[in-house]
Amino acid sequence: NGDDDNGDDNDGDGDDDNGDDNDDSFNCVEGEVLLELFLETDEYPEETKVFLINNEGDFIFEQGFNETRSYSQYSCIPDDDCYTFIIQDTGEDGICCDFGNGYYEIIYDGDFVQDGGEFGDEEDAIFGGSC
Repeated sequence: NGDDDNGDDNDGDGDDDNGDDNDDSFNCVEGEVLLELFLETDEYPEETKVFLINNEGDFIFEQGFNETRSYSQYSCIPDDDCYTFIIQDTGEDGICCDFGNGYYEIIYDGDFVQDGGEFGDEEDAIFGGSC
């Protein structure tokens, strides 16, 4: 996996091997659903972190950023849990609009959950099959 977006298929399986597939061919196993996170950082990406926590308090993912750019993350997660998504900005000015037009969007099992960018130090969303 590289950080380039050249779409190389290095292993001959027909898929772009850079991990940035933007097609809708994710196949989660039975009992799991697809969580999609799209994020555009502002001019201070190092101030931004995102977290996904399940109902038991376990971290499903924790992600920081170091480049001003667009990010996409696709995760298959259990469909019978309640999740809290948290986005934090240590600059306490969100990711829009003083220093760029950052934004995020969350899609759970094909359904829109939340989007935004204008917040202070933190914003969250609660969603899932058992909420």
